[in-house]
Amino acid sequence: MRHLFQVGGMRCASCQAHVAKAVKAVPGVREAEVNLVTGRMTVETDDAPDMVKKIVEAVKGAGFTAELVEEAPAPAAAVELAFQVGGMRCASCQAHVAKAVKAVPGVREAEVNLVTGRMTVKCESAPDMPRKIVDAVKGAGFTAEPVEKAPAPVSASTPAEPEQVESEAKKASASIPDPCRELFRQFVWSAILMLPLMFAAFSAMHGFLKDYPLDAAWLQLVFVIPLLYVNRIYFVSGAKRFLKLSPNMDSLIMLGSGASVLYSLVMTSEIVLGKIEGGDAGTARVAEAAGNLYFETAGMILLLVTFGKYLEARAKRRTTDAVSRLMDLSPKTAVVLRGGQELEIPADGLAAGDVVVIRPGSSIPADGVVVAGSGVVDESSVTGESVPAGKEPGDHVVSGTMNLNGSFRFRAERVGRDSTLSRIIRLVESASNSSAPVSRFADRVSGVFVPAVLVAALAAGCFWLFVEHQTVYFSLTTAIAVLVISCPCALGLATPIAIMVGTGVGSKYGILFKNATALEELHAVGTMVLDKTGTVTEGRHHVTRVVALSPNGSESDGGEAEFLRIAAPLESKSEHPFARAVVQYAQDCGADGDGSDVAVEDFSAAPGMGVYGSAGGVRYVCGNARLMEREGIDLSAQEDLIRELESGGHSLLFLADRDAKRLCGIMALRDTVKEGSADALRALRELGLKTVLLTGDTEVSAKAAASGLQIDRVIAGVLPDGKEACIRELQQGGGKVAMVGAGINDAAALARADVGIAIGGGTDIALEAADVALLRGDLRDVATAVRLSRAVMRNIRLNLFWAFFYNVLGIPVAAGALYPLLGWRLSPMLGTAAMACSSLFVVTNALRLRKFR
Repeated sequence: MRHLFQVGGMRCASCQAHVAKAVKAVPGVREAEVNLVTGRMTVETDDAPDMVKKIVEAVKGAGFTAELVEEAPAPAAAVELAFQVGGMRCASCQAHVAKAVKAVPGVREAEVNLVTGRMTVKCESAPDMPRKIVDAVKGAGFTAEPVEKAPAPVSASTPAEPEQVESEAKKASASIPDPCRELFRQFVWSAILMLPLMFAAFSAMHGFLKDYPLDAAWLQLVFVIPLLYVNRIYFVSGAKRFLKLSPNMDSLIMLGSGASVLYSLVMTSEIVLGKIEGGDAGTARVAEAAGNLYFETAGMILLLVTFGKYLEARAKRRTTDAVSRLMDLSPKTAVVLRGGQELEIPADGLAAGDVVVIRPGSSIPADGVVVAGSGVVDESSVTGESVPAGKEPGDHVVSGTMNLNGSFRFRAERVGRDSTLSRIIRLVESASNSSAPVSRFADRVSGVFVPAVLVAALAAGCFWLFVEHQTVYFSLTTAIAVLVISCPCALGLATPIAIMVGTGVGSKYGILFKNATALEELHAVGTMVLDKTGTVTEGRHHVTRVVALSPNGSESDGGEAEFLRIAAPLESKSEHPFARAVVQYAQDCGADGDGSDVAVEDFSAAPGMGVYGSAGGVRYVCGNARLMEREGIDLSAQEDLIRELESGGHSLLFLADRDAKRLCGIMALRDTVKEGSADALRALRELGLKTVLLTGDTEVSAKAAASGLQIDRVIAGVLPDGKEACIRELQQGGGKVAMVGAGINDAAALARADVGIAIGGGTDIALEAADVALLRGDLRDVATAVRLSRAVMRNIRLNLFWAFFYNVLGIPVAAGALYPLLGWRLSPMLGTAAMACSSLFVVTNALRLRKFR
């Protein structure tokens, strides 16, 4: 269904983002789009009767209001399509492609990455939609091919030979043109042809051809023609863009070099006419024309542009190393047990349930569980964890990791695109191809940059020719300098190149950013909220003390076994970590904790507080102090004991007889603070972040647990459904708030936070629940992620500053702004060199992020 709501209370883009994030977290919501200007929100959902109520409550929970305007059956479900776009040569091309695709009916969103040539399109699901998008791209003057989300699995019944698999992979790789190789070939030929052209030009001015101007002109023309042919791509692409009324960088290069050649041809004709005319007038005409031949200027422009593009392509290729490195982790073949025999098959042919044989030095091709043998696995390539992990039967293994020692067999559970490695690759690619909010202004400028430069070049040429009455040569070279110094590529590359390198560096350390927005938002976070259990602590509670109470309220010696005989079967029905700790403790003590001795009836749970149940005809309640208070159980007689246990950092569970309103006993549980939590919190403070600890424990217990961690604020007694409200309250205090949680239990709070950070070992929860996923489960990676985000944003700001500063300063200088005062002019060749250096600076500056530690 498609629902239209009117949302109230939104005052800025941040509010808009919070509403969309809160609604998307509602189960059953497929897509949510919020318009800040109109206040309208369009939501596509499953066809369920209570969806409208859930959405309204989610919006209210986020601090806003929502009123249903209309609802109707949704059109075809939105899908995400990927395309490889060809022919884009600058940021202007990128803008034209995006504009053309967004104009296709049914397309909701289109993002184009200039670095990778990848285009991601969100559109309505229709059989002919890919064809329409491809036609739109072709209509804009480019090419587009749909990219499969995942390769089709090879049939396991007809396994290909490993050599065949490798051969096909090489063929597929060879079919993709290498821009570096092509540009290098183009540069080498340009340099070879430039040498005789420069020699002829020099000889015409100072050498043996000085007295033979016509011969010198014809010789330069002969040498420049093959050089123009070698670099014909600029003229073909530039002309196409002109015909499409969407000129690009190639159009500027075409005009700059083409104008130099045309002007030189005119001067050559002047030499011919002067020769024909003869006499003093003809001689003067020949001399003037011979001094205004600029064939070598056109050649040098093309040579420098090609050299700059070659260096830029080499640098850009290094930015994709992260994804290439991840792809290389996946083995091409796997050894499986089928029919009692070991069979080597392509890794794509693995199916869930296959038993895979792993030997020393083998890479693991899928996610699964060890069923036999043992080994030591290096997981650093995927999670960033440097210490190898021992694997025994029952342990999980992750695709893309390597077995160092031992041999084992594991049962494949998630294969192909469902494996952890495949999902990590998709996340890194998705984040690399996404656009950060900071880039939107640069994208808008790039879309109009080239037409503006054309106007500026024409205006500069006309000004010097008609207003200042300079020569045609002076005016023309000034206009050419404006054309060739302008660089929209620097603007277009400033953000995506840094995002791509930054997300790649993050993946190396087990830090996955879902998109560029998360990478940008994290740098501005002022408050870091941390869930206690499983985030700051290990999340594995253990019982440290049991106090059984007699009917008169005194401690009962020897009553612990009878107490556990009731408590353990009752808690065995619950999935809460406290419950598992109680059952384990009872089993360790030799008590019957599996529920077979005592039958528990009428079991029910009070989320965040405890459980109810009947045993032996008695109704019991087991839970925290809040639940005891609700049930009217008096705890005052044990106040000193409770205070003593809580001040030691213990969490308390109480068992009580509901009918007699009598406290039967107390269990003290404690969680261990994770190794590295203290270092992590110290690092966050050094970054200037305020830290907040969220926990369901009492305030005394929570503060005792946090005492050694120097946390700025502790919010205790928070139920699972109250975490989101705490985040909202902190946001109302000003500044951006990030939430670090262990996954699905914190989903609402993670969705509400400006940046949600899931900490876990590469599970579905860690990869899907938040904006940032920390695969290692090490809290110190939170500080690393913040530092990386800040480093990327500094890099982007420097890139954007340089791109704008270069063009704002360079174009006026090329137009002759300094000539009246200082007599300085910029030659077209110097302008071309500056343009090449501009893009190269942006790319190499982004590559500095690879040194991040």
